[in-house]
Amino acid sequence: MKQPSLTIPLAVLLLVAATLGCNLSKRLIAKKHVVEPCFTERAASSGVSGSQQPSMAPETGYLLTSEDGGFSVQLPAGFPPPVPPQAIEPGHEYAGVSYYSVQGWCHCRVNFKTTSATAVAGQSDEGVLSDRHEVVTRYTKPPPVIEQEESGYVQGHHALSMYVAGVGVNGEAEFLRYKFVVANGRVYEVLFSSETRAELDHPQVNAYFNSFQLINELDGRIISQPEPDYPPFAKAMNIHGTVVVEVTVDTNGKVIDARTITGSQFLRPAAEAAARKARFAPGKTKVKGVLTYTLQ
Repeated sequence: MKQPSLTIPLAVLLLVAATLGCNLSKRLIAKKHVVEPCFTERAASSGVSGSQQPSMAPETGYLLTSEDGGFSVQLPAGFPPPVPPQAIEPGHEYAGVSYYSVQGWCHCRVNFKTTSATAVAGQSDEGVLSDRHEVVTRYTKPPPVIEQEESGYVQGHHALSMYVAGVGVNGEAEFLRYKFVVANGRVYEVLFSSETRAELDHPQVNAYFNSFQLINELDGRIISQPEPDYPPFAKAMNIHGTVVVEVTVDTNGKVIDARTITGSQFLRPAAEAAARKARFAPGKTKVKGVLTYTLQ
């Protein structure tokens, strides 16, 4: 009797073995992905003392001050300074200064930028923050989960804080913490992300978010701020709105430069002329700030 061929059963057996081997390899590779914490306990807690104690990392990290962006922020300890701090190309929605820094040995990153958003013009601060909220929730794929959000203020300016659970570029879980601040015709964004949810509230991260502050604020130094003359043709054409003017003030409190950031082109000359007449208390250094005018 002719023996049955073993070719087909052997082929099937090899295919099954290859499939199992592939699945096992994928599992082994997946197990190799270890979530490394971005922050570790200090050497002081290890019991090492005296000359044997290793040098400790500073409790605070790199302090970045952006004169152009009008803000400063202090990185968590251990994060390298941004290299390089690049200005965003003018003429787009993001027309400010953006910085990015990452911890090389873990999956944490920080980003902080100031954007002169086109959406700012003619909108309330709440409306601008609503737009930022939509960018985070609507245009991220897959849609993230908003775990926590809270409205507040930073130096008297409207702010929005958000905790978000999503998926990172490598397919792993990613947890993000945002702070958006609307001030001086700009939107400021502070970001921290990690693969570990608990690190969003680590003391170093809290200090990083709390360190953000606007610089060159002129509100407390204003001595006089004349109102602009409403252009007759603009009034006749019912042209009205808010104009934000960036000014440079010298050490004597005199405005030496004024340029419009946002506002109708028909109202800009009047606002800039008024801004040049403003006077401020003397200071130790030349500073930049903004003046806001509403013509209606």
